[in-house]
Amino acid sequence: MELNNWDPLDTKVSSELVIATMKRQIKNILKSYTGWFDPLSELIQNALDAVDHRSKKDKNFIPSLWVKVDLKDNTISVTDNGIGFSEDQFKSFLAPNVSFKKQDDRGNKGVGATYLGYGFNYLQIGTKTPDFYFVGTMKDGREWVEDITGTKTRPKVQKSEVIHDVFEEIDQGSTFSLKLVGEYIRPRDLKWVGASNVNQWGVVLKIKTPLGGIYPKREYLLSKCHLEVVDENGEKTEKEITDCQYIYPHNVIPTSKELKTIRKVQQGLISKGKDGSRLPSAYQRLNGLYDYWTYQDFISTDCEFQGVLDDQEIKIAENHKLFIYGFFLAIQLNYGINIMMIS
Repeated sequence: MELNNWDPLDTKVSSELVIATMKRQIKNILKSYTGWFDPLSELIQNALDAVDHRSKKDKNFIPSLWVKVDLKDNTISVTDNGIGFSEDQFKSFLAPNVSFKKQDDRGNKGVGATYLGYGFNYLQIGTKTPDFYFVGTMKDGREWVEDITGTKTRPKVQKSEVIHDVFEEIDQGSTFSLKLVGEYIRPRDLKWVGASNVNQWGVVLKIKTPLGGIYPKREYLLSKCHLEVVDENGEKTEKEITDCQYIYPHNVIPTSKELKTIRKVQQGLISKGKDGSRLPSAYQRLNGLYDYWTYQDFISTDCEFQGVLDDQEIKIAENHKLFIYGFFLAIQLNYGINIMMIS
C-alpha cells in the first residue's frame, strides 16, 4: 500500500487522554530549546548522525551534506546522503521519545525531531533508501501545540513535492526543510543572524552548529558540505566546505603560537645557560597563545599535570577521552598593558 498522509502521534489507543498527555510531553520538550541557533543545530546534527551510521556500514562511502539557507523564503534545508529511514521509522520518528540512535550517539534521544516538527509550523521531511521513498510536509505543528481552545486539528504529514532539489540526485539519504512561518516560533526570521552570503554563513554554521565539530587528532566526520545561500533579493552564492570542523582561533588570528613550542624554546635556552625569558623575536609581540591537552596528558606519569587530578577524576578523563583546547588572546590596551584572555 502506498504511503500518503499520516499522523505522527497516531497510536493504537488514540484517545483524547493519550493525545493530551503526548501534547504535554511535547510542550516540555519545546521548553528545553532556548537557543536561537537550535533549529540549525538540530537539522545538521540529524544529518551528521545519518551519514555517521552509513559510514560504519560502508567503508567506501563518502559522507556529504547539502545545506541551503534561503533568506528570501525564510527556509533552511539540509539534505544528507546518509542511512535514511525505513517506512516504520519514518512514520514514528516525529513523536516524542522515539529515537533510533545508539547508546553512544550524540544528543538526547527522541527529542530533536519532535522539536523540529512541533516547534515550528512548516517542516518538510523526505527519505530515500533502496526499499522506501517518501517526501511529505507537516504544517501548523507549533500552533496546534499552543492551542488551548481545542479547535486546532492535529497536524498530519502530507505527501508533497521536494523543496531541496539536490535530494533527487542522491542515491540514498534524507532531506529536511524548515520554513519559519506562523505564530509562536523562535526564531521568526533568518535575517536576524546578520549573515547574507555563503562566506558569512559558513563561519556562522561552523561556530554555532555541529558542522563545526571538534575532532581531536582524527579525521573529520564529514568529507564535504555544499553550502548555498540565497539573500533577501534572491541573489545566490555557494561554495564547497571541506574543512568541516570548529574554527580554532589560532587558525584565524595571526601571530599565534603554541605553548608547547614556546616551552621547548625556553628549555633550549636554559640548557645553554641562557635566560629562558629572553625569547627570539619570532615569539615576541604575539596576538595569542594556544595549546591542546588530551586525557593522556593527565594520566601520564611524567606529564606536567602529574598530581592535578585524583584517581576518580583520572578515570573520568580516561573514560570520556578528555580533550582540552585553550586559547589566550592578548589585547593591547591604549595605555600599553597586555591582558591575556581565554577563549
